[in-house]
Amino acid sequence: KLGINPENVVNIRLQSASISQHAKEIKEELLKNPDVISASVNSYEPSKHNEHWGGILFNEKTNNGTREEMGLWIIIADKDFTRTMEIEVIEGEEMINHFTSAEIPFIINESAAGFIEDGIIVGKEFEFFDQYKGKIIAEVKDFHFRSLHHKIEPAAIVIYDGGNQISVRFRSHNIQSTLATLEKTW
Repeated sequence: KLGINPENVVNIRLQSASISQHAKEIKEELLKNPDVISASVNSYEPSKHNEHWGGILFNEKTNNGTREEMGLWIIIADKDFTRTMEIEVIEGEEMINHFTSAEIPFIINESAAGFIEDGIIVGKEFEFFDQYKGKIIAEVKDFHFRSLHHKIEPAAIVIYDGGNQISVRFRSHNIQSTLATLEKTW
């Protein structure tokens, strides 16, 4: 069990920064195809080595009065990533679809949630790289975001409308026709 569903998903690389600036508009154009179920702008390819390792500093006082720091694998993606990759949301699905925060919204996996001592996940505030303030808006089931040779580690999805690719989930009928239409749109 991967925790994601890579079937009927194609990743379209955005080859340059100038193209990436228009990722949201390209995504909207791809979504006009009736055979496209969902799409997500992100910087993630399933099973590839993810270079985004970051530190999260939760705004929680531990028993000795200090704040606890932990390392997380970071995935940059828009709010449609969990839906497009079919990652099971444990808590906060409504928040993913309708967050309104000036802070950076994060989704964490079960492995990361296990480090939060009081068990209250959604709404937890934290600092990211000692300079960005954020809030956990959801928790998802653990999923294999690296090779199956690696155990699943704490990870966070940073909700951000930017990235170097668009992942597109499409219906399983007329695959060749759908891919041809996606290529033409691209």
